[in-house]
Amino acid sequence: MLRLSKKVEYGLLALQHMSARPETTVSAKEVAEHFDISYEFLAKTMQGLARQGFIRSIQGVRGGYVLARRPASFSVGDIIEALQGRPQIVECIDSGTECECGVSDKCTLKSPMSIIQQKIDDILASTSIADLVAPVHTISLPVAQ
Repeated sequence: MLRLSKKVEYGLLALQHMSARPETTVSAKEVAEHFDISYEFLAKTMQGLARQGFIRSIQGVRGGYVLARRPASFSVGDIIEALQGRPQIVECIDSGTECECGVSDKCTLKSPMSIIQQKIDDILASTSIADLVAPVHTISLPVAQ
């Protein structure tokens, strides 16, 4: 199902916050207070982002986290994949997944839904973390025809 978890939401908020000042060390507490979100959950999420190599942990009194790479070098899709796995609009699109749908042998939606899934994947892959800091009008999304 295409739904982003709180872990992904908090991770994206933290990366957006950090990307606004990429050279600055940021604490999980600072980010949690800024967005009024759970510090404990955010701290675990940021630890996960550090394990995945998106951010680096800095130890010490003035410790916290810094971006490990430029914000333009990784995408929203990369973060979603790292924190929750690939979001899917329906289960049966992934050929490695058994579909438990009662109409799978007569279903005519798999092909059109696969096209929609690919468009979603493309948007997530082409939207960088740097784009989350940019004004909304600069993010280019495909226009429906």
